[in-house]
Amino acid sequence: MQTTITQIADWANGAENEPFDKQYFFAPRWMDKIKSGNRTIIIGRKGTGKSAIARNIVEASGDGVLAEAVPFEAFDPARFGFPTTSASDHSALLQSARYLILRTICELCADTSKDRSVLQALEQMLGVGPLACYRDRKISDRLRRLRVDMPGFGFEIGLNQAGNLAGPAEFVENKSAALLSFIESNVFGGPYYVVFDALDSSWIEACKANQQGAYTRKIGALIAAAIELRNHFRSLGRKIHPLVFTRADIFAQIYNAKKTDWEQDCGVHLEWTQSELLALLEHRILSSARLLDHRVDVDRAFEMTFRNKTGELLLLDGQRRRSKMMAHILEYSLGRPRDVVVYMAKVARRILETKRGDRRITKDDIAQALPDYGQFLRGEIQDELGGEYPGIRRLINVLRGATNIGFAEFCDHAKKTLGATMTDGELQVLAERLFELGVILQKLPNGTPQFAIRDRHAVFDDLLPIALHPSYSRAVTTVPA
Repeated sequence: MQTTITQIADWANGAENEPFDKQYFFAPRWMDKIKSGNRTIIIGRKGTGKSAIARNIVEASGDGVLAEAVPFEAFDPARFGFPTTSASDHSALLQSARYLILRTICELCADTSKDRSVLQALEQMLGVGPLACYRDRKISDRLRRLRVDMPGFGFEIGLNQAGNLAGPAEFVENKSAALLSFIESNVFGGPYYVVFDALDSSWIEACKANQQGAYTRKIGALIAAAIELRNHFRSLGRKIHPLVFTRADIFAQIYNAKKTDWEQDCGVHLEWTQSELLALLEHRILSSARLLDHRVDVDRAFEMTFRNKTGELLLLDGQRRRSKMMAHILEYSLGRPRDVVVYMAKVARRILETKRGDRRITKDDIAQALPDYGQFLRGEIQDELGGEYPGIRRLINVLRGATNIGFAEFCDHAKKTLGATMTDGELQVLAERLFELGVILQKLPNGTPQFAIRDRHAVFDDLLPIALHPSYSRAVTTVPA
């Protein structure tokens, strides 16, 4: 028998793993700024909703919306003729990113235009045969396989002003100029979205190979090209919006003199308040209930999900008192949508595994699912920090047994698990990052736990005692490194 619990148990860890369904999407307060093109860079830690927003934009239909997600592997200067020795140069990266964005807009036009003269111009400029056959493949697949073959394009574009075959930089620049001219003359309406998401797909591998600099240079060039073209099209009054979704920790490592201006003028940070997370959770519960009965209201949806809305629960301050079930789940989250979604799904799966007759959530179900949830969070931290700190899971295991330790003791544990060569400055940076991510908390003099994720003005003070977040410390004893 289908119940809300069976629906919740199917909630996925990430938007990329969940069949796209508009009824589950919850628009954050920044959505209008992103869709209007006012914000080109969408910055957030893993699990804050970047992929969900990207998918919502790409898979939107109607009202003239044209959008495409560009695979990050398509952004490779070597595909455009640049030699390996110069493929990581900023100029080569910038030119390649600019070309790829312009090319994507033209690909969208090719898939939707019915004007034969426009299609013939596109056939020549895109270097393809009859577009009727070309349309059979998805744009993302075409871009993923894209190779620029100079002789394959128009003769006048493949040669430089002296009549000689253009080099890769000059050729790509000429092609970009031709594509831009075509767009200015033929592409109206829209809005058009060119979306770059999942830029962290090979971040850990880059860290292991000590290629972080090359990786962040690539993302920096992509952002620079997106902002440049965004500003150009805005000046023409066109609704053409390149969007770059990037993880906050990776963005922080980009070295560019304009990065502060990018962030302030073109960026938006995905930061969720407790009330917004509560609204998201309520929305998803109601959506799950409505899959069974579209007429159900919020109160009925909660009755189908919780045996009681409140219960006597162990809170973060160590006290037991009556608390609303959803408020309890939020308290143990790290301030991200993914946390509350995964916690609820793990509770639901435990209920189904027990084959209990009354398939509704109780306070005991929430408490019993906490170890599984803690294991999930450890995996998340491994993904976020494991590339730079390969022993991070061992460090969390060590901290699990410590309720209140000083900064010096933290440094001692970190050196033993991550490497004795770490400097005091590097250890300070690590502690601050763990605090910002909500992995460790601080106990203020009055005993109140402090989380940077709940108070953006909170500052890490290494003189205060620190402790591992209870969501981690209640996980099963030892996790292999």
